[in-house]
Amino acid sequence: MVLPIDRHSTGLANDLVCDLMDRDLPRQLSARLDALPSVSGLANVAGTSIGSCLLDASTEEWNGMIETNLTAPMTLAKCLIPKMIERGGGAIVNVGSPVGFTGARKPGYAASKAGLIGLTMTIARRYGKDGIRCNLLLPGATITNMTQDWDQTKRDRIASTGFLGRLCNADDIAEVMAFMLSDASRCITGAVIDATAGQMLGAH
Repeated sequence: MVLPIDRHSTGLANDLVCDLMDRDLPRQLSARLDALPSVSGLANVAGTSIGSCLLDASTEEWNGMIETNLTAPMTLAKCLIPKMIERGGGAIVNVGSPVGFTGARKPGYAASKAGLIGLTMTIARRYGKDGIRCNLLLPGATITNMTQDWDQTKRDRIASTGFLGRLCNADDIAEVMAFMLSDASRCITGAVIDATAGQMLGAH
């Protein structure tokens, strides 16, 4: 689901249900955007983590993670930036992961999240003068559909690696994201926002 934010409509966001790996995505999104008076924000939240370690990973697994975690955010930004420029600016938040810096067992996941760092900084550098801010949000281990099958032992072990000794929940991350998309963060761009509950720098 893509949620281009339109602050001038009666609602905060307009949803477009689509497959982020669909090659027809730019056309679908363009048609929907033409019906909106303006777009002020984009949050690239969708992600997937599949497959195995490097020697066992398949090309299909690699391509799937790169397309969902990196190509889709690039495509969405490419479609929405012109609309943001028309309205005088906007904000983009890309959701990365600490493994983009540290590496992980699944090479496609780590590589796609590392790629988001470069994409974020490129957008921030190139379109800042157009009033567009772009930042990277690093959530900590968060209980979502990707992690809900973790048993309590695993949750406790991962939580213990952070300074706060806890996992994040969806509301924690949503509130940070709302701040990053709002005018309250108008001086923040090209930044990596650590919302890992101290897991990024904690004892591993």
